[in-house]
Amino acid sequence: MRRNALLAVLASGLMLAACSSASQAVPGQPTGTAPASRHLAMHTVALVPTAKNHCPSSKFLFCVTISPTGSGPYWYECGNASCAGSQYDLVGTSTITMTRSGKNMDRQLPSSFSPSPGNPTGAYVSEHKPFPPGANPKFTQTSSFCYYYSPSVCGSPIVIGLIPG
Repeated sequence: MRRNALLAVLASGLMLAACSSASQAVPGQPTGTAPASRHLAMHTVALVPTAKNHCPSSKFLFCVTISPTGSGPYWYECGNASCAGSQYDLVGTSTITMTRSGKNMDRQLPSSFSPSPGNPTGAYVSEHKPFPPGANPKFTQTSSFCYYYSPSVCGSPIVIGLIPG
């Protein structure tokens, strides 16, 4: 009898550990609750699309022309297809690299999202020094977004081409 009780306690402890490790919140963000049946989708919209320049769809979701005289927003990420907002806020992270070499450019081209958290949230990029205009994506911005509630839902990273204009 004691052996069966001990096995039952161990089994319930393992089940609790498995359940608690499956739900992770976005680090540093408050948590709440969300209906389990709610399907959440993320949608990306280019605000300054690059039509005149070459933007390979095999490499980028889309390309935008960045400017040394403005910082954006260059594109929005939102929680539904209409970008009308949602009850769930998005938190975004991003890194910018040179397209050809992969060199990190986060210091020369700092990026941010505002509002963050927000829904929709706009992507901003600042140029510390002007880069010469080009016809092809000179920089690659890789961004990830998560709805922050417990458990968090994160989308696959998206890749945007940045062309100095």
